[in-house]
Amino acid sequence: MFFPHHARIDQVWWSWQMKDPGHRTYEYLPAGGFQANLDDELDYLGLVPKIKVREVMDTLKPPLCYRFRLSSSTSS
Repeated sequence: MFFPHHARIDQVWWSWQMKDPGHRTYEYLPAGGFQANLDDELDYLGLVPKIKVREVMDTLKPPLCYRFRLSSSTSS
């Protein structure tokens, strides 16, 4: 159940980003949000090297390199 749920969240995030990619691709938190930034590291408990949040904000760039297929429910 975790993976389909997480994939859907990723798809919703990607759809939101694509509505204004120039501004939304690297938008992380609204003003006044908790202390976090794009240089925070994602720690995978030593399973893979740590990676910065900014490196996974754009799914079209490495290391992710994937694109969601648009459907009628995601294109509006």
